Amino acid sequence: MAKKWTRWFKEKKVPFDQLEPHDCPNCGTEFKGYYCPNCGQSDTEFDRPFGFVIYNFMGDFFAFDSRFFLTFKYLLFKPGFLTNEFLEGRRQRYAPPFRIFIFLSFLLFLLLQVLTDAALKKPIGFNPEEKAVSTVIDSISTAMNDPELRLAMDETDSLETKVKIGLEDVLTKSTLEEKLAVFSKELDEQLKTETDPEKREDLIQMKHVVESPRAITSTILKYLSWAFFVMLPVFAVFLALLYVRRKMHFIRHLVFSVHIHSFAFLLNIFVVSFALFWHFSGWALFWAFVIIQVYIYMALHRFYRQGYLKTFFKFILLGGIYTMCISLATAYVIYNAFVSV
Repeated sequence: MAKKWTRWFKEKKVPFDQLEPHDCPNCGTEFKGYYCPNCGQSDTEFDRPFGFVIYNFMGDFFAFDSRFFLTFKYLLFKPGFLTNEFLEGRRQRYAPPFRIFIFLSFLLFLLLQVLTDAALKKPIGFNPEEKAVSTVIDSISTAMNDPELRLAMDETDSLETKVKIGLEDVLTKSTLEEKLAVFSKELDEQLKTETDPEKREDLIQMKHVVESPRAITSTILKYLSWAFFVMLPVFAVFLALLYVRRKMHFIRHLVFSVHIHSFAFLLNIFVVSFALFWHFSGWALFWAFVIIQVYIYMALHRFYRQGYLKTFFKFILLGGIYTMCISLATAYVIYNAFVSV
């Protein structure tokens, strides 16, 4: 199949002696041929059908060089700029968009895995309000040791009431892993006495989840990384529909989508790193969300070159549709993670 595609594209190339001199879109040097003698950029035109772009792109997919740092600077501070540069032919000075996305995706989900593993081992402290609640629960747990109260609880059908017996032991453990281990033992005790088939099934499922936190989080992160990869063309399709009158090739919307997701991943890498090396902050997540929304709006305005008001309405519509899709995808991922582990 690969040989067939190679032969097809070679047949489409113009013979060298029939080529006309032209200016390199990257550095401006006039030359005749397929590669610029000054900067080395290929004269491949990317604003064309998607299959052609994929074929040419895969040849140098995994290379890594100093262009990444320049690319990151423009990715962070100039919304829409890299997409315009790429599609106007100035590609040699920047890292390819798909390579950037793959690199940032790998780094983000690696850090998320490290963060979740650290969270399981991290000691869990209590603030004054939580300590007061803990004292009350300790008193309740002591009262639960009364034989008559235990007998009364055993005669009830409330699964939630029975599970609360283990709260005293759970609160004395220092890490989430230890708390889950204690909770698992309490579920074992409940399984010994529970006779209702449906409640037993619920207990078994709960025990499985409690005993496999790492496996579940790893599966969720793995599926989420693939889900975002799938969302790249989905987001591009939404863009193509919103800007259908612009009569752009699909590759333009896709490259824009890749740069938007890459920026979101890069910003979240900073947030996760902050949580990993300092502490988790809800405000960091909030401001990251706000910055991403402003960035997308500015990128839409600069790339598609429409008015601020029209761009705003399209931004709202795009955000609503995309949020619904990503929410459904996340719910599906979490469900499959719990079922498959």
